[in-house]
Amino acid sequence: MVEWNNFIMSKHVGNQYIQADWSAPASIKALVTTRIGGVSQAPYQSFNLASHVGDNPQHVMMNQKKLSDSLSVDVFSWVEQVHGVSVIKAEDVLGISKADAIFTYKKNIACCILTADCLPIFVTNQQGSFVAAIHAGWRGLASGIIENLIANSAENPIDLIVWIGPAISQAYFEVGRDVLQNFLANPHFSEKNIQLFFQLNPQRKDHYYADLVGLAKHILIELGVTKITGGNLCTYEDPEKFYSYRRDGVTGRQASLIWISDYLD
Repeated sequence: MVEWNNFIMSKHVGNQYIQADWSAPASIKALVTTRIGGVSQAPYQSFNLASHVGDNPQHVMMNQKKLSDSLSVDVFSWVEQVHGVSVIKAEDVLGISKADAIFTYKKNIACCILTADCLPIFVTNQQGSFVAAIHAGWRGLASGIIENLIANSAENPIDLIVWIGPAISQAYFEVGRDVLQNFLANPHFSEKNIQLFFQLNPQRKDHYYADLVGLAKHILIELGVTKITGGNLCTYEDPEKFYSYRRDGVTGRQASLIWISDYLD
């Protein structure tokens, strides 16, 4: 494995990886892969890291090996998303487990999630002693995946630092009234403030454009988190860099990884 400084110099070329742009401590390493630089063929081209989407298993394994070989981290702990509110501790389920949020207090264990429109949310604390990755689709957000992560970690929200990665933007995320109603069942939303995050589609009755990033930020702020950045990269509108399920249907997945490292910038 390479040291992190060498990784930054040699592997961030060509926008293959996107680093979280936030005020996390130097020991916290967080990145999102793009679809650039792998071996998968259409419609998964080229750096697909998901084994459950129909891609050639050998190509996925080659992409995963390329990723692991390029990072200075000992263990990769992946979650297989179920669009729910399950939270797991990375060291308890090394390998792959079904959940939508994963966290650890241990060094050199990467918390990893896969997305292709849903929000990847990175979380750490000011001390750099805790990291988490959340897969947040609309179901998870409405049902309380962010709330569950904070409750399970026992972290003080005021100490948390959050970065929201590439996801589908409001302009492309059309949903039915059922989605709006699900958020109204969440105590952080009301008939009054829900209108801030759902824009009515005048061409289709009871259809809206939902602001996933805005919904997530609202929940975080309501919970007491004040240090929130990111959320400005759209998967749908950038087919060269990102997979998007809404745009393509059959497609790959980018990975979001966060860990506590021994290597400091």
